[in-house]
Amino acid sequence: RSSDLVNECDESRRMFTIMESSATQVDSSRTLPPIQKPKSSPSTIPPLANRGVVPEYLLKRKAEMKAEKDAIEQEVARQTEAAKYPPGHRPVTEDEKLDILDKLAQRKKELQMELHKLPVRFDTQAIRQKKLQIESEMAETEAAERKFNSKKQLFVPI
Repeated sequence: RSSDLVNECDESRRMFTIMESSATQVDSSRTLPPIQKPKSSPSTIPPLANRGVVPEYLLKRKAEMKAEKDAIEQEVARQTEAAKYPPGHRPVTEDEKLDILDKLAQRKKELQMELHKLPVRFDTQAIRQKKLQIESEMAETEAAERKFNSKKQLFVPI
């Protein structure tokens, strides 16, 4: 049959009639059953009162997803904040700084009073030891004052 079509396609006038005649021939074994519309049962269609209302399970799931997202964002923020500090340390607040500076100033005054109470003559070994101890502690408090007076952020071990 395909050879007939090729031969007849050369003649332009007969091409339309051949194709038309072959299209009109219906093979009874190849016919399709007629399309039937599905019957809608009343149980599958929701009532009009429920239309447009978001189901409860979707609202719950949406709230769960939002809570998870918030928790992840908080954890990321905490980790980025913690990454700014050395491991095992925390920053010193301004209130803590001022409190420590006040205590250091008081301790420095106490040490100066103890140093002035020592006798002028350093005859005994005990007096020399006491003077060295007071002077070393004063040097430590002055170093701590300089450290806490700096503009840099300070960190203390946790």
